[in-house]
Amino acid sequence: MAYPLTQTEGYATRFQYGVIPGGRTLTGTADAIATVPGSPLYLISGNYWINSASADAITLALPLAGGGFGGGQGGVFPNVLGQDEFELSFVTMTAFAHTITTPTNGINGSTHIATFAAAVGNNITLRAKTGVWYVIGTPKGVTLT
Repeated sequence: MAYPLTQTEGYATRFQYGVIPGGRTLTGTADAIATVPGSPLYLISGNYWINSASADAITLALPLAGGGFGGGQGGVFPNVLGQDEFELSFVTMTAFAHTITTPTNGINGSTHIATFAAAVGNNITLRAKTGVWYVIGTPKGVTLT
C-alpha cells in the first residue's frame, strides 16, 4: 500500500495529515449512515445536507475507534481502519424537525439524539473520537437528549 492514501470511490480516505473530506445530500425519511464499506450511505467525513421533503429520521452508527491525525498507535502511518477525527456537519435545507439518532451515549458520551428545530439552516458538527461523536462548536437550532 502506498502512502499518502488518496480519495477513492467517492469515500473519504486517510492520509498522514488527516482526512480528505467528502459530502452527501440526504433526501430520504429514514437515512442510515453506516460504518460498513459498500453500504448505500457509507460514513465519510464532510458535509451532510438534509434536503428531505419531510422530517428525516437519520440513524448514525458509532465511529470506529482508532486512526486519526498522526496515524494509529502514534506511528507515522495512519490506521486506515479507525475513524477518529472524522468530522460530520449536518445542515438543514428544509424546514422540518429532522433527527439524528445514535446508539446509547453515542453523542458526547451521555446523549444519543439530536433534534433539529423546523428551520432552514439549522446545523450541528460532530467529530469522532474513541468510538463516540463529540459536538464541535455551538449547534444552531439543535437540541441534544
